[in-house]
Amino acid sequence: MTVVNPTGNNELLGDAVAMRNISRLERFLGPDNYRVVQGLFKTPAAVIGTILISFFILIAIGAPFLAPPANPNDPYSIPRDGFKAEPKPMGTEWNSRPPPLPVWWKAVSLF
Repeated sequence: MTVVNPTGNNELLGDAVAMRNISRLERFLGPDNYRVVQGLFKTPAAVIGTILISFFILIAIGAPFLAPPANPNDPYSIPRDGFKAEPKPMGTEWNSRPPPLPVWWKAVSLF
């Protein structure tokens, strides 16, 4: 029986196994998460879906600026103009205590 002692010289192994370069992003995310992120940008449908979801997330983050509450201390209260049983139609002028307009309203409206 012959005994083979390992020499530490793995030149043959380097030729047999192809090593691929690992990017910084793959090192940061890990191989499994990197495959998921890579799959999000492979097909056109995945790209469109990612853009749509990102758009809705941005709208949700910007919601407090787009439609600020009338009373910042109590954001769930709805401003009222009177206490009639029948609600007023849309666009009716306020008679008392109109809520303040958002900052961006003057730039958007033509009135």
